[in-house]
Amino acid sequence: KMQGWRDWFASWPLPFQSLAEVRCFFTADDSPRDGDYFIEVMREAEDGYRPLFAFDQMLQSLEDYTRYDYAPDLDRVQCPALVVKGSLSSQNGDDMRAMARRLPHGRYVEIEGAGHVVHYDQPERWRAAVEPFLLEL
Repeated sequence: KMQGWRDWFASWPLPFQSLAEVRCFFTADDSPRDGDYFIEVMREAEDGYRPLFAFDQMLQSLEDYTRYDYAPDLDRVQCPALVVKGSLSSQNGDDMRAMARRLPHGRYVEIEGAGHVVHYDQPERWRAAVEPFLLEL
């Protein structure tokens, strides 16, 4: 799994020469607004645009995330929690539903037509799911 991340980072044509190039590279059919998101995580350098983060630090974070058992942490969450997944996201929906079930006061919602960055892809549907949940609190 980590090799997939390494390969993806290695595929980035760094430095990007413009923000338009960033947007184009990261825009995909399954996440049409990812390009907009990635513009926000780039910085202008002398030779073009580069990510605000170091790949090795991001890989370490991802590795830690994949090895850590979050179940005991979820059991301790006492506030209501809404687990949100975009229907087009590569995140595992079964895992996310299980997370919502494990949370003592958890709920799950899937936003149709959204990728991983749900609020970018479907802002109205995001609000329609999140606002009623928050108003209940």
